[in-house]
Amino acid sequence: MTSPKISILIPCYNSSKYIRQCVESVLNQTFKDIELICVNDGSTDNTLEILNEYAAKAKDSRLKVFTQANSGVAATLNAAIGYASGDYIFIMGHDDFLDLNYFEVLYARTLKDDYDMVLGGISVYYEDCSVKKLNLARDIDIKSGELVEINDGNRDKFFALFYKRLVIDWGRLVKRAIIADNNIKKYDQPSSDDMPFTALTFLYVKKIILVDSVNYYYRKFFASLSEKTALTVLSCINNFTTLKKEVFDRGFKDKKYEDIIDRAVCDILIGYYDRWNTGLFSRCSVSEIRKMYPLAKERIEYFNTASVVKNSSDKFLKIKWTMFRFGIKHNIYIMPKIIRLVRNIVRIFWFFE
Repeated sequence: MTSPKISILIPCYNSSKYIRQCVESVLNQTFKDIELICVNDGSTDNTLEILNEYAAKAKDSRLKVFTQANSGVAATLNAAIGYASGDYIFIMGHDDFLDLNYFEVLYARTLKDDYDMVLGGISVYYEDCSVKKLNLARDIDIKSGELVEINDGNRDKFFALFYKRLVIDWGRLVKRAIIADNNIKKYDQPSSDDMPFTALTFLYVKKIILVDSVNYYYRKFFASLSEKTALTVLSCINNFTTLKKEVFDRGFKDKKYEDIIDRAVCDILIGYYDRWNTGLFSRCSVSEIRKMYPLAKERIEYFNTASVVKNSSDKFLKIKWTMFRFGIKHNIYIMPKIIRLVRNIVRIFWFFE
């Protein structure tokens, strides 16, 4: 029996509300040479029953259902990768869905050249059923439909996408051999585990192409913005600590990779701190923010963030970092009105400069 061309991997946990649409958008694809691997991560709703129902009714050997005790999304995806047998793998969220000709269009590109990665278009699907198409060509500076070759001269540019524009690990075809042969795994952290996986993948791909004429629909929940906590930041810090060492251990010892990770940590710490203070993440209490401080004190020097800020041409970055370091040092956080006041003064100053 020949291996399928594409393995679609869906980690599933309590996804009964959306899993039908997700699965049907895969099984009804115009491109048929696929396998759909669904790994149920100890769901407490009827997700597993729905998956088994599809497997029984459709009698479709392409659908393979596995189940395990609850282990988290990282362990679930790593297990799914181990079950895959296709030439390419495609990671998908359990509440997302696809255009029905998605794989037909993407795989057709692989027949024209030996691509390691094929990026598809992404549209955000909101709870009110509105849709927003993302401009990936602009965001990642790649023209749709054109071959991009990655080498030692430009690899750092694509490596940096892991925290800038392609933080996610879904919505793309990737050669399974790249993942398997290089033992690329998801980090077992409660949040921000996509970024290291994406970063490590970009260390090994050599040919990529963007095809944005078909869409992956990413379901966005309005409430999610207010649910970020200090745990998110701690996960980022832990992930980047591991990533920095792993990149070096894998033989990528050029300082440019280290600098990219350092800058990522700097931006993320400042970004979350700034959002907390401006009330965007309103459910994150002062006590939760302060949970971050002890680890931040240990990690900021490890990531050489002082050097990153010093060498940056971004004036706002320097001011924000000064505020962040002040809060870390004194175990306090700056009140929103002070942040906004300083920001407005600075903007006025540079406007007339």
